[in-house]
Amino acid sequence: MKPIKMTLDIKAEVIRIMKPLFGEEIEKTISGLYDNEHPQEIFNAAHSLLTDFIGEESADSLLQEILEKFPRLNARLH
Repeated sequence: MKPIKMTLDIKAEVIRIMKPLFGEEIEKTISGLYDNEHPQEIFNAAHSLLTDFIGEESADSLLQEILEKFPRLNARLH
């Protein structure tokens, strides 16, 4: 049995949240466009996509978990 890898990887967290809504392709898209060197860009992109898809309040709710894990992100969630 493989050990479970626990990391604080914002890209992996965003993919985990978005994959059920957007499907497998979102993983390829995010992985191809973003790296963990720019966590704010990853967060902003996720917030924008989710807001367009499920509305701002629901997007804020989903992304709150990421903000708790990455408190240095500059987020203006309502």
